[in-house]
Amino acid sequence: MQPVKIRLATPEDAAAIARVQVATWQSTYVGQVPDPALAFFTNLEQRELQWHEALTHTASDPAVIRRPFVGEAGDGGIAGFAIAGPTRFKEGDPPEALLYQGEVMAIYVLAEAQGGGLGV
Repeated sequence: MQPVKIRLATPEDAAAIARVQVATWQSTYVGQVPDPALAFFTNLEQRELQWHEALTHTASDPAVIRRPFVGEAGDGGIAGFAIAGPTRFKEGDPPEALLYQGEVMAIYVLAEAQGGGLGV
């Protein structure tokens, strides 16, 4: 297993995060999601713009509580990302739900990097 580095994402990571997101959707959902929907969700240019806007907002606003992280593989390239934040409680949740202070809201790891330590 190669060493991995986890760090907060920055606006400069937008293109790499978009590539990971698009690649994982394409490798995971072909044949499971209708082609037009998959094409919409895997528009690399659109994803990059969305990530750049979101990361710029996150970096400039200390009140943002959901934080994106990137995972760098041994070569320094971004091979995955995750979004984490406080647990989203809702009325009627069992009392034991209060034991959890945070949750992983999304995690994407390139197929070729899975099993390499980024998801643990």
